[in-house]
Amino acid sequence: MSTIKLRQPQSCEADRTSPIGNNVSKPEAEDAVRTLISWLGDDPSREGLLETRGRVTKAFAEWFSGYRQDPAEVLAKTFQEVENYREPVMLRGIRFESCCEHQQFLQLAMA
Repeated sequence: MSTIKLRQPQSCEADRTSPIGNNVSKPEAEDAVRTLISWLGDDPSREGLLETRGRVTKAFAEWFSGYRQDPAEVLAKTFQEVENYREPVMLRGIRFESCCEHQQFLQLAMA
């Protein structure tokens, strides 16, 4: 059985704009995280949380980086060399990420 290992998608650069191109800036997103930390009863200016806003926005940018990909372009990838293959091709080690839009719950797995 043949195996193909796919490369991992590149994560979003931590810039000042939204990873999906809307008009929410990175500082605005970090302020929202600060608000959530306060809402949860913690002090966002506490030493252990000083860099949390940046880490959370970076994580969300990576988790939702697929919004910047064109599915037609991804699915258009084909292979011309198909002779002498008598078995199915198996893809392994594919990192699978999904987020429940209702609760924003991230699910990570390997397929």
